[in-house]
Amino acid sequence: LTDSATVAIPAGLLINTNNVTTPLNACASPSATITLRNAGQIILYSLDVKETLPAGLTYVLGTTEYRVNSGAWTPGSDPSPTTSPLHWTSAQLPVLASITPGPTINIRFQLLANCSFAGGQVTVQTDYANPCGNVFSTDASSFSVALTPPSLTISKVRTAPAAGPLNCGQNVTWQITVTNNSAYTVPVVW
Repeated sequence: LTDSATVAIPAGLLINTNNVTTPLNACASPSATITLRNAGQIILYSLDVKETLPAGLTYVLGTTEYRVNSGAWTPGSDPSPTTSPLHWTSAQLPVLASITPGPTINIRFQLLANCSFAGGQVTVQTDYANPCGNVFSTDASSFSVALTPPSLTISKVRTAPAAGPLNCGQNVTWQITVTNNSAYTVPVVW
């Protein structure tokens, strides 16, 4: 007597989200957090987390850390590459080798908004393998990062001579005042 059977592996269900401190002040260094959760019924393997940053937002070297189920933060390695899109695999974060059903993994790191950053979308998407080695991708999850633009007032007043007409070739002195009306220090005025 012989018989055969087919084993059906349930589909994986990996949820990935991200967030960044927002709105950002000009030239700020916000923290970002990626959250991964295996909401399915099978172990998922070889997670490859990809974070795409908008123009003007860059990764700060040496700031990656991770935790499982709200545990203690553990230092991790920089993504490879360290320019957008950022990639973390088990080579940088050993916890990404596999994830059983239920746990939540957080990946936290610092970003730097250069002074020309105008806001944009931060997007995370994760590839993973099921127990048979088939590779799948999560849906992309995007988070909108807004900019709190600086507010400056500039005034110019002639100080010498203070008033009256000028003669040809006469020197004039002006006082230029820049006032920061922002709720934060503006590090560079150009």
